[in-house]
Amino acid sequence: VLARHPGRALASEALTTMASVVEGEGVAVWEELKGRCTNPLAMAQLDVRLGEGYIVEGNDVARGRMLLEDVAKGPHEVPAKMAAAVLARLEPGVR
Repeated sequence: VLARHPGRALASEALTTMASVVEGEGVAVWEELKGRCTNPLAMAQLDVRLGEGYIVEGNDVARGRMLLEDVAKGPHEVPAKMAAAVLARLEPGVR
């Protein structure tokens, strides 16, 4: 679903549903899901969630920024736009 419908409401709902069946909280959930994922497009979307989580939760702002910047520069158009939007929203002046 993530690879076929990147950036759409259906993909977001799929992420939320996947997260609900993984034990843990915050970025630990997204890390667990990413570890189970093999599709590069889906992994890029998970990196957007991870990057945002690291920044918002204040766990590792540098790692969050790095993940988002990597996705923003990556080959997958939709996740790249998602990452750029998160960077712009969370860190005005970065992009």
